[in-house]
Amino acid sequence: MCFIAISANQEIAGKCSFKIREGNIIRYQDAYVNNSHRKKGIYGKLFDARQLYVDENYPNYKVEAFCRETTVEKFKKNGFEVKGNLYLVEKK
Repeated sequence: MCFIAISANQEIAGKCSFKIREGNIIRYQDAYVNNSHRKKGIYGKLFDARQLYVDENYPNYKVEAFCRETTVEKFKKNGFEVKGNLYLVEKK
């Protein structure tokens, strides 16, 4: 399921999604806001719309997500707790 924010001039301003996994688990994924639309509250609105949809339609599912340091506080304010850290690695 994907949520998309469209700007006034019909551009995709941002998006977020989730995937339904086995064992009644919802996995949040693919949150992105276009650079020209950042710092306008779009991420928060997308996050809230996704959360409301999941709360209303999947009330007995466990919800999990991997997030960046910049968004971890938003998750914590919405009842999530940090279970571990991830590392971005790259090989050239």
